[in-house]
Order: sequence, then C-alpha cells, then structure tokens
Amino acid sequence: MLPAGGNIVVITGDLREPWELLKSPELKRVIDWGEPVALMFASVLHFVADNENAKEILAIWREHVVPGSYLLVSHASPGENPEGAARAAQAWRRSRTPIYPRSPAEIQDFFVGCELVVTRELVTTSEWGTDAVAAERQAVILAALGRYC
Repeated sequence: MLPAGGNIVVITGDLREPWELLKSPELKRVIDWGEPVALMFASVLHFVADNENAKEILAIWREHVVPGSYLLVSHASPGENPEGAARAAQAWRRSRTPIYPRSPAEIQDFFVGCELVVTRELVTTSEWGTDAVAAERQAVILAALGRYC
C-alpha cells in the first residue's frame, strides 16, 4: 500500500497517449516540470508498435522536461540472434501484448537531445554495472541512461 498523502501516485492510462497522462491532476501535483525529472521507460517501449511511433511518444515527454533531466530506456533488441528474436516476436504477437524488438540504432534514436551517462552507450541489462560480457547469440534487452542537455 502507498502511504496516504505522500508524493507517490499511481496514474493509469495508455503509454501511447502521453498527452492524456500529462493532463493528470495527480501528475501535476507531484511533478514540477520546471525542475529536472527522470523519465523511466523500463521494458515498455517494445510493446509500442512501429505505427504507434515510440519516438513521437518520447518527443512529447521531452517537450516537458528541462535540461538536467534524465531518460532511462530498456528495450528488447534482436541482439546477435535476429532469427530467434523474430520467432519470439511472432509468438508475442499472437498474445494480447505483442512485442516489437528494435535495432540498437532505433533504440539509440530515442535519446535525441541526451548525452548518455553511466555507460556512454547502449549495453545489455546483463552488462549494466558489471564487467561481464553479454552472452552471444541471444536476443537482448538493451538499456542506457541519458541526460537532457
């Protein structure tokens, strides 16, 4: 349970409709868009279809942040096994929540206006914060943390 009257709120809505989420009175109460904030899109953008334009979704959020804000993205990618990732994506597409893996270049494009910090490049989540090398021939979740300049 969340503490009553705290600075934590739950906002339900559709990630693909950021303008609706931004209108939320609860969000306006806890977020001061004049101060740096962190936008966290942890393993959610790969559920946004190509025709639903994940880059545009992020652009709408980006319009609301000030320099010094952060963007965290982790996202499914074919990695070094595009055939396996394609088979997995096909299986997911038969579910209620299809998945759309994107190439490292497509994921990197989410960081327009950011300088990558911590890792300086996209890394697999298994590599994050370690010296470990990602397993070969696997689809992966790529991640990075960017700071808006």
